[in-house]
Amino acid sequence: MVSSSLVQFQDIFRNAFKFQYHEILSGDYALYNLIYPRMEDFINQHLPNLINSTFEEASHPYNKEFFFNHLYEFFSQFFLRNNHIIFQESDYLSRNLESSHNALIKDKYYYNKSAFIENLVIELEDGFILEFKLTFKESKKEGKAKRNFFFILEKDLNPVNYNSREKKLTVYFQYRQLQEEEVKGSKRSIRKTLKKLCYNSICNSIKDPTLLDILKKNHRSDESDNLTFYLDFYYLENDSDRFLYKDLGKFMKLNLKNYIHKQILPNMFSTVENGRNFEILRKNIKSFEYVSNEIIDLLAKIEEIKKKLFLKKKFVSNTNYGISLKKIPVKYYREIIENGDQITQWDEILNFNSLNKDGASLNLEVLKSYPFLVVDTKNFSRDFKFRLISDIPDLHASIQGILIKSENFQAMNLLLKNLKDSIKCVYIDPPYNTGQKFLYNDSFEREAWLTMMKNRLELAKNLLSSDGIFFSSIDDNELAYYSILIEKIFKKRLNTIIWHKKTQPSFLSKELISVTEYIVVAKKKNEPVKLMGGYGNLKKLTELINIGNSVCERTLNNENLLINSGNWSGTLTNGLYGKEKLKVELLNGPIHVKDGIPNKNLKLKTRFKWSQDRINLEIGKGGLIHIKNIKSLRPTIQRFYDKPIIKAPTTLLSKKINSLPTNTDANAELKNLFKISTFDYSKPSELIKYLIRAVSYFEKEGTILDFFAGTGTTAQSTLELNSSDNGTRKYVLIEKEEYFEKLLIPRIQKIMFSSKWKDGFPVSKEGYNHIYKSVRLEQFSDCFWNLRLKGKPNSYPERSDRKIKYIIDWDNKEFPISLNFKKFDSPFEYKINLNENGVLQEKNIDLIETFNLLLGLTVIDSKIFSHQDRNYYIIYGNLNKTEIIKVLVIWRVTIELNLDQDLKYLAEKIIPQFNADEIYLNGEFSLKNAKSIGLSFNKLMFQIDQIENT
Repeated sequence: MVSSSLVQFQDIFRNAFKFQYHEILSGDYALYNLIYPRMEDFINQHLPNLINSTFEEASHPYNKEFFFNHLYEFFSQFFLRNNHIIFQESDYLSRNLESSHNALIKDKYYYNKSAFIENLVIELEDGFILEFKLTFKESKKEGKAKRNFFFILEKDLNPVNYNSREKKLTVYFQYRQLQEEEVKGSKRSIRKTLKKLCYNSICNSIKDPTLLDILKKNHRSDESDNLTFYLDFYYLENDSDRFLYKDLGKFMKLNLKNYIHKQILPNMFSTVENGRNFEILRKNIKSFEYVSNEIIDLLAKIEEIKKKLFLKKKFVSNTNYGISLKKIPVKYYREIIENGDQITQWDEILNFNSLNKDGASLNLEVLKSYPFLVVDTKNFSRDFKFRLISDIPDLHASIQGILIKSENFQAMNLLLKNLKDSIKCVYIDPPYNTGQKFLYNDSFEREAWLTMMKNRLELAKNLLSSDGIFFSSIDDNELAYYSILIEKIFKKRLNTIIWHKKTQPSFLSKELISVTEYIVVAKKKNEPVKLMGGYGNLKKLTELINIGNSVCERTLNNENLLINSGNWSGTLTNGLYGKEKLKVELLNGPIHVKDGIPNKNLKLKTRFKWSQDRINLEIGKGGLIHIKNIKSLRPTIQRFYDKPIIKAPTTLLSKKINSLPTNTDANAELKNLFKISTFDYSKPSELIKYLIRAVSYFEKEGTILDFFAGTGTTAQSTLELNSSDNGTRKYVLIEKEEYFEKLLIPRIQKIMFSSKWKDGFPVSKEGYNHIYKSVRLEQFSDCFWNLRLKGKPNSYPERSDRKIKYIIDWDNKEFPISLNFKKFDSPFEYKINLNENGVLQEKNIDLIETFNLLLGLTVIDSKIFSHQDRNYYIIYGNLNKTEIIKVLVIWRVTIELNLDQDLKYLAEKIIPQFNADEIYLNGEFSLKNAKSIGLSFNKLMFQIDQIENT
């Protein structure tokens, strides 16, 4: 007879591993779908056998029910929340070990599941597939009143499509607000109505009776039918925070030891009489520990696979450039003006058509008159892009900005090799965890928020240079915990800056009205870093008397002395002037003064703070002594400075003290750029410029990193600061939301085109001669759309024979994940499933840019050569290791390639042009000592030791 406690225990695992959802192929459910047969075998066969054999080997009479109850109690605490594996801190651990926030967040990685369930693929009976696909996702505008968003059937396309050949039913959704004419009512009633409309629409569209019967059949784990079950799942499995453990096995085994000591031992000792049965006690504990460790090892193995997918370097899906027309060779102008997409982009972003008041058609002469127009290579073919970047002299050295569309942890992880210890200034404006729904998630539980920030701050610290400074905006809500976290990571936290963000506060609050925010400041080393906060007053008068000094005599040269600002004539006689400790005695009167100039030197006796030599030195430099009042005869000196006086920043930034703008000014700034206020809580560019200048004033160079980039204020600030002081600063901006394309890139293009804007229109013909590179990355959630278990075919057909897959090798402990391709024989044909702004698409990947980043290559030059009816794409650059290594990377299509001719061409035409220490080649090759891109790619992509050691 099967123990009821064992059945309970098995049910925990079935829920934890989503057995009720094992047919779902989306998100991390895809992983559980792949390993479902193994998990089913473990739970139903291996686990009962393991327990029985353990007791048989131990041959002791301990109560099995009690044993199962402890297994149930111990493991149930970890993953019974919302049917997900949570691995939360157990009561037994948190009560007996350090339970501070640091203990809760120190061994975890945070990730958000919002992108995991937007596109759902479900395996049904008889080979049918049900797919819910998102075609549109509306932004949740920051700072606006709370608005409700719903999953609604697509209206512009046929919302229900059935492919009889693939036996696949696809239902298309939008995620947006409702229009005025659409369903009204409470949020709950609207959802119910929309779901009913959706259900009926799907059922009415299905012509295959077998499929309809399957969808209307009751789901095995629920009273509702299959279609209702999956619709509910799609609607309700929304944004949720998740953690990955850095070492789940270690964490759970520590919990296990504490559980044994606190829960099992006290109860078992009470059953031992007169010192007997200790051997039984020992065997029972060993049996429980052995079975528990077997289960923990399985859980840790699954978590390790997810962790490796999370930490692996992500693919670059595409790379483009924004280049000022002034930097582009004239031979490309004809192709540019013939590109309709580029002209449309200029009209939409730059309001370029408004400048052409005469209605003249765009020609070469008109084009040349706008040197700051931005050419965006996303509008052109791959061939044009490569030709262009190869023809611009020193293009890679001239790139002043890098824009990365990605979740920030993944982007910084990929940048580690390139930018480690090189960032001069980090500025971020992260989510404040206020509970409001912004464009990004701003409603975390504190543990999730702190873990999210900790993971990213650790990477930022690794990127920061030894003399770099970290700035982060924050408000009162998380300031206390955040400050402690920053101090723990960076080791040296400086004073917190207070920024006066409002001059006209809202009076809706019945308690305290917030008019300030904070900027937390930190650095990596204890050594002082010189910062610039402003200029001192060159005309300021310095006192020559210090009341703490002894009385002494000094002589003041009459040729460098002015009395009463030149507005007094008369005679000064010997005697005492002034009061108390500020008394001054004139010793060599009478002194005749005309228009403030004495007829001879003044010999004074008072508490001088400078020696005679120091006074003479300052006068020799051009200093001028002032005696402002003839009643006190108190001397001061206006010192001469041959360079500006630099003052350090203060801890209070406001309009009155530093002339720094407020949030209102930031809103006006965006309104001038975009005609409407697009983002209510962005920071004014002058504030960011002040912080960047503080760190980089003396060298006027260095890289600025902003990994919560928002609308791109940091890029604008860097551009304008460089223009004002001829600096060469660069910026790296990282942003994951869809306004990367809608606001951030358009903002930078607007600023490049014209330095001044009013109500969405350019008002200056002067812009910035600039090049930026924009990069889009694969995300953690995308990995689950591209999984395959070794030896198991795909559940549904692929559209490409060069589709990248991550192969899960369950039995390989050392390398459980690898790519399905090793040679990359046609480098521009490889594709991967990507979720772009909520819409799942099959997209090409940029192997060249990905490999550059995996290597940590600083690109010096790129060239195109042609041979055997194909192009050779050449990348040449440096690896900055202990010593600089010069690297040549060569890409070409190797299908039907004559390797002998290839070898000869490489040896005679390409390699001699570059002084390379290492050469990498894709596909097949005959060149000796060259390295395989494919093999190196696999190794570098899954190399996670660098990030795990942060």
